Amino acid sequence: MVESLDDNVRDLAENLQEMLGAANAFPGLPELASTTNVIKEIGRLSLQIASLIHEYTKAPYLGKFSAIT
Repeated sequence: MVESLDDNVRDLAENLQEMLGAANAFPGLPELASTTNVIKEIGRLSLQIASLIHEYTKAPYLGKFSAIT
């Protein structure tokens, strides 16, 4: 179970890295009327993912993994 949780958190970290890479690749992406601001949404989701990873890694009773990347 702990290994499975570690794998899930590692996957979240990898997805976070990919999302931030995509956002950095298109820093001046124009916002289209009546659509989602993609860069803003990536930023919001990135903060949520980072918060989840932080909470998981500080939990004393859960397994720890040595590297997220």
